[in-house]
Amino acid sequence: MSEQHEHRQNRFLREPSAGSERRIDFALLRSEERFRLLVEAVHEYALVMLDREGRILCWNRGAVRMTGYDADDMLTAHFSAMYRQEDQRADRPGQHLQAAATHGEWQGAVWQRRKNGDDFLAQITITPIRDDGGVPIAFAHVTHDITTQKHNEDTLRYQAQQFRVMTEAVPGVVFTARVDGSCDYLNSHFYAYTGMPTGTGEGTGWEAAVHPHDVEGLERTWRAARDRGERLEQQIRLRRADGTFRWFLMRVCPARDGAGRITRWVGTCTDIHDFRITEEALRLAQIETHAGVWHWDISTDHMTWLPEYYDLYGLDASVVPSYENWLASIVEEDREAADRVIKKAISECADLSVQFRIRHPDNGVRCLLSVGKIACDAAKQPTSMAGITLDITPQKRAEDEIHRLNVSLTQRLDELQDKMQELEAFHEVVVGRELKMMALEKANEALERELQQLKDPH
Repeated sequence: MSEQHEHRQNRFLREPSAGSERRIDFALLRSEERFRLLVEAVHEYALVMLDREGRILCWNRGAVRMTGYDADDMLTAHFSAMYRQEDQRADRPGQHLQAAATHGEWQGAVWQRRKNGDDFLAQITITPIRDDGGVPIAFAHVTHDITTQKHNEDTLRYQAQQFRVMTEAVPGVVFTARVDGSCDYLNSHFYAYTGMPTGTGEGTGWEAAVHPHDVEGLERTWRAARDRGERLEQQIRLRRADGTFRWFLMRVCPARDGAGRITRWVGTCTDIHDFRITEEALRLAQIETHAGVWHWDISTDHMTWLPEYYDLYGLDASVVPSYENWLASIVEEDREAADRVIKKAISECADLSVQFRIRHPDNGVRCLLSVGKIACDAAKQPTSMAGITLDITPQKRAEDEIHRLNVSLTQRLDELQDKMQELEAFHEVVVGRELKMMALEKANEALERELQQLKDPH
């Protein structure tokens, strides 16, 4: 503060305006030099002292920074000069001062105008200072610029509104929770599914829809996820409005601010009941058929084998899933052909079907069939392959036996056909001989008849 500013401000503190009906003991208000230093040290707030009529007696640096007006501009001016003209015409400043005098304080958000003409939203607190008789002799006027805060609140409110609009468009349950894990929002799909009254799921009310056998485990993992600040993924059963339970996949992720602090939790519950039933049926079928499920991320060359896969091949659990280790598990005579089929399916982005033999450590040579689907990107480049491998040794043996029988039957048929041909040739010889004999007999009979006629012409 300049010496001129300090001198002028101290002068106004010493010399109240002539229009004041009651003179003020400003030594009491200043509390000597410490009061002035305290007022001047505050930069984030505009600390202004008013006389009982509202004229400005003290104007600190915070007021200068906030409004752009120097103390020389504002001292002895009426505090209504900080209001916009429309509020001045409506006598809002006078109403606020009167409310403070009547009720002991007035607080509110008011649009004010800086020296450069810009408007800003100010949070104002006006408090009366009274004499021993309780009569207001001055007012403390404190202003805080909340324009940015209001903008941020409006932005957050708009974002929250947009978030809720989007969650209503999602065909599933969406919810949010506070940092402590208590639910503060559930979209309408939750209430439509459970039949619970709107709003009753907030806090911990949503647990009423969880299957009793799943509640304890969910609470334990949810608490652990919050303590560690990690995402949660768990399958639970939720009760439908008709009383039946369906399986849902619950996912919860922490939302963090710029400093990495968790501000809330956002979660979803997706109905996976039909998928889980199908998965369980597939699992049972997999166990019954001793099938091995596998997945190959071609883009990263990462392969996954489920436990049944190891059992099917007779591999130790320490064997790392890889294309090379798969090839090595095939009998040497079949490797080249199997490798060729795999590479052809990948190059053509086509479905896979390949048969090969392995040498199981306990079950000997087994014949396996691997079938799979290949996923490709927009450029028709393969990205992954997933499939299942079956032990078809019994079927293969049956096919081999059928083939052997077919070969044997074919040979027998060929032999029979040769015999038939021989019989036909023999038959032709025999029949020809018989026909000749019959012809000779007929000729002999005719000759005898002619001889008889010659002997006995009558």
